[in-house]
Amino acid sequence: MALRAGPKASYVEPINLDGLPEDRGDRALAALRRWGINPYVWQERCLRDFARADRPRLAYVQIPRKNGKSALSAMQALVELILYPERHIYAVSDSERNLHSVLWLE
Repeated sequence: MALRAGPKASYVEPINLDGLPEDRGDRALAALRRWGINPYVWQERCLRDFARADRPRLAYVQIPRKNGKSALSAMQALVELILYPERHIYAVSDSERNLHSVLWLE
């Protein structure tokens, strides 16, 4: 996705991460709730597992259609980008249109 020509946003207020718990799983869930995102119980369990220090490099989640898999992906990407800036996030899709419609609109 290309950026449009012209001026960009001049200043964005930094995200306040004060007061978040030390535990990585609790920290991720507290941050999401602070931003107005309330995950389902099964998503909370996945996010806690993904936040562990000994977390797997690859995770497989099998959930039926229309139950929040895309929202889980968006939540995980948001948590990783904000709380752990040293990590790399890759989003892979069969087409740019599909990736945009699933991840960015979620």
